[in-house]
Amino acid sequence: MLTALPGHSFLHQHAPAPARAQPDPEARALAHRRALVALEVAAKVRPAGQLRRESFAPAVRRRLLAEPPLPPGRVELVSIHCRPAVGGGFEFFGSARCAARTLAYAGLLTGGLVRDFDVVT
Repeated sequence: MLTALPGHSFLHQHAPAPARAQPDPEARALAHRRALVALEVAAKVRPAGQLRRESFAPAVRRRLLAEPPLPPGRVELVSIHCRPAVGGGFEFFGSARCAARTLAYAGLLTGGLVRDFDVVT
């Protein structure tokens, strides 16, 4: 980002971008585990009982079980990214491979509970 120097409209000073806060590695590992479980349940690789109440909000469990299943097969997380959420907790998103198809996912994790999770095929 460039900022104008006072009195010199034609000179600019380079200002570094503000540093972004990163969640701790434990939070990223927790998001990785939760995303993998959710995607495997959506692909019918894991039983629906593995969407435990203390890990997934009721709305997330209902949505994953009501949507048409993903193609059956091994689920592999290709990437996962985490960032702090506005209201607390953090957002996670990334891509996964399921039965030779690449898909995207995103979720919101607060207090160890997945409050929102969506899969884009």
